[in-house]
Amino acid sequence: MNTRSIICFVSGGIATVLLSTTAVNAQTNAPTSTPTVTAAVSPFELVYMAYQGFFEREGIPAGNGFTDLYQADRLSAEDLVRTAIQSNRLPSDTLTNHQYLGRVDAQLKALIDLDK
Repeated sequence: MNTRSIICFVSGGIATVLLSTTAVNAQTNAPTSTPTVTAAVSPFELVYMAYQGFFEREGIPAGNGFTDLYQADRLSAEDLVRTAIQSNRLPSDTLTNHQYLGRVDAQLKALIDLDK
C-alpha cells in the first residue's frame, strides 16, 4: 500500500507542489526498512536550501561560503544533488538526470549573478 501526500511550499513568491510517496509493507502495515525519499525538491528549492544552510551538516556551508565554493569550482550541481540524495531529499536516479542537473547549475549561476 502506498500513501501519498501533497506538500505546498511558497518560496520567493513561487508556489511549488511536491508529491511524496512512502512505501508501506502491506502485510504488517509497517514502513519498509529501506529509507525512502521524503520529498523531491525543485532545482530552485535545492539551491535555496543549500544557500540557507540546510546541508551544513554534510559539509556545504551556507551563504557566502556556499557561493564562494561554487565560484571557486569546488562545488558543482552534481555535488549538491549527490548531497541531497544522501540526505534522502532526492531519488538516486536524479544524479543521471541531465535536465535536472542543468537546471540546478542554472540556479547556481543565477544566485551568483544576484550576489554581484
